Amino acid sequence: MKKVIVLMGAIALWGLWGFPQSSQAWEWRPAASLDGPPTWFSAAFAVGDTAFVCTGYGFGNSLRGYDPAGNAWTRKADFPGKARGSAVAFSIGSKGYIGLGFGENERFADLWEYDPAADCWTQKASLPAAGRDHAGAFVLDGKAYVFGGTRGEAGNDDFLKEVWAYDPAADRWTRKSDMPESTATPACFVLDGKGYFGTGVASAVPYALSKVFWEYNPKTDGWTRKAEFPGTARFRAVGFSRDGKGYIGTGLLAMGEASADVAEDLWEYDPKTNAWTPKPAFAGPARGAAVAFVLGSRVYIGTGTDSGRKLLSDFWRS
Repeated sequence: MKKVIVLMGAIALWGLWGFPQSSQAWEWRPAASLDGPPTWFSAAFAVGDTAFVCTGYGFGNSLRGYDPAGNAWTRKADFPGKARGSAVAFSIGSKGYIGLGFGENERFADLWEYDPAADCWTQKASLPAAGRDHAGAFVLDGKAYVFGGTRGEAGNDDFLKEVWAYDPAADRWTRKSDMPESTATPACFVLDGKGYFGTGVASAVPYALSKVFWEYNPKTDGWTRKAEFPGTARFRAVGFSRDGKGYIGTGLLAMGEASADVAEDLWEYDPKTNAWTPKPAFAGPARGAAVAFVLGSRVYIGTGTDSGRKLLSDFWRS
């Protein structure tokens, strides 16, 4: 069964070596590097057997599709919206979606649908609210839930609690109950029909990195606080799920003008016990602002920035 999990713009795929069970070691190996310039704060989604990486600071409007069988990237139709980073991405059915984000001192509210079969983009209904970036997103019961993020003038961020649900069948957004607290750059995943997010930035003044972890139930439109993320507080980590467990790893611990404090650890969440377990660290170079995606039973993590603020194009799979 192929399962796609989307987080702030992160997903994963695999298909060459058998994937270890969660109780076994994670054997990370190099995959084909992204075909194009190195990038961070990009967006990723997966449809069927193919994953796609698009937008991001450094990548422009390029779209690349990854074939796990051939371990190769192929250039696809460019994203037609304005260039941006920190967008949300998700997939529903046979289509992928990218929207919101930040570029050229402008925050966006638009949404675009990508059809891999036709290799074309269609603009959909924009979010009926102020443009925003660094939001979280996950898909539940055929609808995308987009939450949090920042809006306002560049440099004067307003951190958000808003939750919006997008229904592709009706091409319509619906406001849902607000989150209990604001968030930006969270790591997200889906387990058993519920959405989860953790880490990220809770507020701009003071600039506060978060370790809180929340569960969203679409049937009750309610949030429940769960066991706190036990790793170091961080932002722009990756999140994904596999075999009934959720994972958060990598990320930015701090960022300066010429350097960044980046993470390589990986943590597993079990919804049945509401407990976290450390897993073997990501074997590629430590990084933040990366993307992750899952296809079949394999996980991919790639792009982002290293500790020297060098942008990356490499991918690793386990």
